[in-house]
Amino acid sequence: MKSIYIVLSLVLFVNSAHLLSAIEDFKITSNGLNGVAHSGDPVAIDYSKKKATILVFLSSICPCSDSHTSIVKKLAAKNPAFQFVGIHSNHNENKARALAYFKGKELGFPVIHDSESIIGKSLGAVKTPHIFIKDSKGETIYNGSVTDSSNAKTAKIQHLANALNQIKNGQKPAEPERKTLGCYISMKE
Repeated sequence: MKSIYIVLSLVLFVNSAHLLSAIEDFKITSNGLNGVAHSGDPVAIDYSKKKATILVFLSSICPCSDSHTSIVKKLAAKNPAFQFVGIHSNHNENKARALAYFKGKELGFPVIHDSESIIGKSLGAVKTPHIFIKDSKGETIYNGSVTDSSNAKTAKIQHLANALNQIKNGQKPAEPERKTLGCYISMKE
């Protein structure tokens, strides 16, 4: 029985190590992102395939990010015309913990591990959660927060929901830029 446990542990360790090395492979394309999600599944994000793409910078340890995951998850489920993609750019967060955290959250959309902070730096992401909405041409039409509070439970204004409703109605977001509220992203130097 003990040998079965040791073999099973070794198999799980090897598979986890393979998955954690695979999640670092991605590239920014002229009209999207290609890579491998925390789940190990390939991710090909083409902005032109949906009405808009919502890039959500998330953290596995930030309480501000954690408090907003349920809002983002619900918005993703309610809005199939949009594609949601999580991005994890925090260089200081343990990869195994992040993998377990995002898997446990069951967000319903992929989360790309941006180990070199390339995506975060190229977009100018500052805090988690930080939202960038790209239109079908790849232009950023919203840059900012999910809500008006660092704690989702005390929020009075739903900035992301408002922006998505305006886009659904054929408009650009009335407020294309909002201050981000949350924990600073620890980018790799």
